[in-house]
Amino acid sequence: VAAPQAGATKRLICAEACLFTAGANLLIEGVPSGVTITLAANAIVDVTAITTTLFKMTYSLSGTFTATGTGFVSNPTVTAKYSISNGLASISVPTLSGTSNANTFSITGAPSCLDLATNKVLPIGSGSDNGVANFVEIQTGGNPLILNLYYAPAGVPGGWTASGTKILATTEFILRLP
Repeated sequence: VAAPQAGATKRLICAEACLFTAGANLLIEGVPSGVTITLAANAIVDVTAITTTLFKMTYSLSGTFTATGTGFVSNPTVTAKYSISNGLASISVPTLSGTSNANTFSITGAPSCLDLATNKVLPIGSGSDNGVANFVEIQTGGNPLILNLYYAPAGVPGGWTASGTKILATTEFILRLP
């Protein structure tokens, strides 16, 4: 559908999950041509006509999810927050702590809008394993999104002890979504 004139704008609010594909006539901020993004219900989509047949789209979405720490005797849960704006996701996770029963530490429960097609490893902050403070990296990827915590500086899975207390301090990190 053609716009009446360049500069015309429309705001859409997704009633449910919506698919948008970047291409020759639809430029989506932060999304390469040919890539389809799925926006969750309540996502805000702004479309501006650059010409009567070329459009630029920006979008944003925010919410919360129950983040569950795994690798514990009793898996702790916290309410995590996220916001997405034009392909950048900001995720904030409050402190997760508990008694360890595995040498791994993951966080599950993120919504599908945070799914990543490929794994990425990012430094995110600090943690503690049996009272020993250390730097923590996060590996993202998968469906649903699982955040595997790595015990740095080795940067390899494991390294956490399977007993005692392990902690991820409150952290916020940013991811580029596909």
